[in-house]
Amino acid sequence: MKWQNELKSSIRKPEQLVEMEVIRPEDFENIKQIHHEFPFSITPHYAKLIDWNNPKDPLLLSVLPSLDELDRAGYHDVSGESESTKEVGVQSKYPSTALILPVSACFSYCRYCFRKRLFNPDIKNDEIMRNLDLALNYITDQKKLDNILITGGDPLIIKTNQLRKFLLGIRELDHIKIIRFGSRALSFLPSRILSDPSLLELFKQVSETDKRIYIVNHFNHPNELTNTAIEAADALLKTGVILSNQSVMLKNINDDESVLRTLFNNLAESGITPYYHFQCKFIKAANHFRISLLKTNEIFLNATKGLNGLAKRVKLIMTHFTGKIEILGVDDINGNQNIYLKYHQARDPNMIGNIYHFPIKNDAYWLDDIPKAKFLYKK
Repeated sequence: MKWQNELKSSIRKPEQLVEMEVIRPEDFENIKQIHHEFPFSITPHYAKLIDWNNPKDPLLLSVLPSLDELDRAGYHDVSGESESTKEVGVQSKYPSTALILPVSACFSYCRYCFRKRLFNPDIKNDEIMRNLDLALNYITDQKKLDNILITGGDPLIIKTNQLRKFLLGIRELDHIKIIRFGSRALSFLPSRILSDPSLLELFKQVSETDKRIYIVNHFNHPNELTNTAIEAADALLKTGVILSNQSVMLKNINDDESVLRTLFNNLAESGITPYYHFQCKFIKAANHFRISLLKTNEIFLNATKGLNGLAKRVKLIMTHFTGKIEILGVDDINGNQNIYLKYHQARDPNMIGNIYHFPIKNDAYWLDDIPKAKFLYKK
């Protein structure tokens, strides 16, 4: 099936959830309101992977709107992306990288999405790029850039002929060495890759030997890494595209060392490098997915003990307003626990590479919950 036709058959209406008996009729109005603020969509491919008779199925919890989202705690822009905006739909938090937001749509919608503000009908038009030509103009003028990240929304939901013009324009720029895509196509709709040979031809054309295309995928659970997804990954690898994966630590979905160990090993075996595993951010209406930093560290540490060498490249990361922070580990001295953190990237370049350690309690979920770390993020 062509990917556009499959996408049109997605489960997208709260009424369908009532008919399927996955939400109660008495919850319909609340789910309808949640859907208005942050839509849901479940592709046919992903729907087949869900055990609909199990309300605790991890894939179901990833995409099904729930009453837990009525808890409005959290922030729409926890990473301060608005402060990195250079043009509408173009951000540059770090001097060498431009992040491009060309579309406010995804194949499916992760309920913990840290950019869920972009899908709110009252907000999304303020941050999404209106024309890829505008991004090309900006990138052309910014000679300090050497890489771009096209994300969103899911940029692979854009038609191939539109992507072609933009990518060929980027390849005319000597200073842009790497083009990255952030996409969940492999996990949500692998037919986007397998049913569109023109996309594969385009990637083969623009992923040059010294200027590669990277696709940063998003698999959170080994059940998402299906044979079809691996087939699509193989098709991409054969074009010269390099594949990596980012995942998020999520309560009741993958907060289990055996689940993560299986995920990371299976990804590496399939040619998809486990890259970053993120601490879940304090996103509005997603508080039910978060676990503490101490628990995250414990699960991640135990998971990595059983990884093959290539899978061990994965890093535990907290993407904070101040920068990208690796969680190196926790020690316990006489019952007092300390967390060790390293800045991989930072708004303040003087912080890059710095290692810090702070006392930490069980109720700390984020850097801002560690009192002695306040000097790091004071504006």
